[in-house]
This record gives sequence, C-alpha cells and structure tokens, in this order.
Amino acid sequence: MYRPRMSEYEETQYCLIQQWKSAEPGIIAKALDKVTAPASWVLEKIIPLQGIKYVLDSANSIAKKTTDVEKLKNTAAVAEIKYLRHKGLAISDFLAHDIEKWALGIAATEGAATGWAGFTGLVIDVPAVITLALRTIYKIGLCYGYEGIEVWEQDFVFGILSAAGANTIEEKMVALTMMNEINIVLEEESNRLMGEFAKKQLNRRYAVMTVEKLTKQLGMNMARRKLMQALPVISSGVGAAINVWYINEVVAAAKCSYQERWLIDNQKVMR
Repeated sequence: MYRPRMSEYEETQYCLIQQWKSAEPGIIAKALDKVTAPASWVLEKIIPLQGIKYVLDSANSIAKKTTDVEKLKNTAAVAEIKYLRHKGLAISDFLAHDIEKWALGIAATEGAATGWAGFTGLVIDVPAVITLALRTIYKIGLCYGYEGIEVWEQDFVFGILSAAGANTIEEKMVALTMMNEINIVLEEESNRLMGEFAKKQLNRRYAVMTVEKLTKQLGMNMARRKLMQALPVISSGVGAAINVWYINEVVAAAKCSYQERWLIDNQKVMR
C-alpha cells in the first residue's frame, strides 16, 4: 500500500509529538503533588465527584456552544472545517498558534483576578478554567479539521483534557491508551466495519470510562489547587501562574494529539 512520505517539517513535528507522549508531568504538577501529598487521602474522601461532573458537563456544553466555527473557516479560507484535514500540517499549526496565544492570555487575566480572592475565588475560577480548557481543545481541533460534534469526538476531547492534567506518567499513559482506542473506533466507523448497535455500545462504554476517570482527576487537581490558594503566603499570586501552566499543558496535549491524528489520517504514519 502506497504511503505518502512525510516532509521535513512533518518529521520534526512527529518527533516532538513522541517526546511529548513520553515526557513526565512538569515541575508544577510535581510541586502540587508534593505540597498536598499529606492531605491526599483526606481529599479523596471529601471531593464532591457529582459536583465536579456537573461542572464538567456544564463547561463542555458552554465550550461547544461558544466555539466559533465560522470565524475559523473565514480565517483559514475554507468552506468546510473538514478540508483542513488535508490542507497542510504547517497551516493547521499556524492556526493553532493563534488559539494558543488567545487561551494563555485569558488564563493569565482570569487567574490573576480570582487569585486575589484566595480560597473563595475558586468558586468562580474552577468552572471558568475548565470551560477555557475545553474551549481551547475544541478550537485547536478545528484547526486540524476536526469538529467536536459527535459523541466520540467529545470522548477524544475528554481524553486530551485527562492527558493534560495527568499528575504522573502512569495517568498520562492511561489517557493516551484510551485516546488511541477511541481513534481505532473512529477508523472502524469511517470504514463501516461495525454495525450501528456496536458503535453505540462502544461509544457508551468509552464515554463512561472517560468521564469517570476525568471527573476523579479534575476533582483531585482542583482540590489541590484549593489547598495551595488557602496558604496565605502564596494565595494572591498562585492563581495566574497555575492557570497559565495548566492551559499551556492543555494546548500542548491538544496540538500533539490532533497533529498525530492528522498525520495518521493523511497516511503519513501508521498507528
């Protein structure tokens, strides 16, 4: 079977993707884990998982509704978003870079504003930063030709969010494995190798697995941030720093995940 060769630019990006996939969580993730480790067992008992799931569902709904598809189509000069799947990886990366600047700017502003409010500011900050993270992923997905409309696309987005928020390399590998399995399902669906009932069953299974894991992970991460901001010495400044770090992780995860998917769909690399 003929497979188009990667350009020099695509080879460079593919190497960077592999580096990101094998990289351990950064210094801030480790710092959060170290500072809050003594209270981790308590956090696991008191985290309101249903409340976090409600925030996640609400944030996801808002993110999808506020993702401006028409604006990106005009910027990219395409009639349909799906055409970006074959327009060129460098073009998609350029579009995604604009989304990155937009997201980091909002993260810094919003984080600084709520950071001064300390512990109570997180009532506003948590839903806002989750919504921003999801909006960022959906917008970056558009840059590579993928709209987050279908249920299985939402699962892929949640997988990216989980990989971005991983506190350990093991958590990250679990998220990446799940995303890879979802991608295989997408390929089988596109090739019409499964019946409608089988598709629905797989979609439901992955949706439940992804949401459950993501809800617990988000709950722990948000609780750790609350503990950090409750410390009077760092309360005022930690909001902006952590939000920018987190959104930067989200951007990296989204770009690498959609870049790899683009390369696979264009038969430049094998899964």
